[in-house]
Amino acid sequence: MQVLPEYADDNNRTDFRQEIQFMKRLGYHAPIVSLIGYINDATDPILVIEYCAIGDLLQFLRQNRATFMVICRHFIIQTLLQLYY
Repeated sequence: MQVLPEYADDNNRTDFRQEIQFMKRLGYHAPIVSLIGYINDATDPILVIEYCAIGDLLQFLRQNRATFMVICRHFIIQTLLQLYY
């Protein structure tokens, strides 16, 4: 996951958004790190890219879907509880 540092200026944000657009156009290529997703927030954009030393991240997530979903649910519930609090 890539995020901009707190001290990032407008040029850094523009470059970061251009990287997101480039990754979206690039699509999937086996030897290249692939875009998984992104959050295009005006102040805190996030780029989620593939990185898996033992192979393809998408394949790993598909093979471990049940475990991944439990972790995601827990994370979402904790986030919502914090927002509610």
